[in-house]
Amino acid sequence: QYFVCNVGQIFSGQIHDMQYTMNTLIDVWKEFQDPNTKGLLANVIAVFPDIEDQLVAKEINLSAWESPKDAHNWYVRSPGHKNALFQHSSGLLRAFGNLLASLEPGGPVRHH
Repeated sequence: QYFVCNVGQIFSGQIHDMQYTMNTLIDVWKEFQDPNTKGLLANVIAVFPDIEDQLVAKEINLSAWESPKDAHNWYVRSPGHKNALFQHSSGLLRAFGNLLASLEPGGPVRHH
């Protein structure tokens, strides 16, 4: 069991960055709909388009995978993820910052 959490923040005045980010998100969702996406257990995304008094939009994306290998394989093969990396590294996104964290349970997972 393995989790990937991506937290992004975009300056509210940059509609350009928000549009690119949302389009990429839709591409990734389409990829996740493929029944051959090995190891994906769940994906939850929360988008906060306008955080009051902070002038930012935030996106929190949490995915659960059967194993670190399944998550890694999806990330290195995903056209949507490659596009997101390109947008960051090319400067296409001008006001977007993010944190990508990989998480593994420290003990047995309890199911409720």
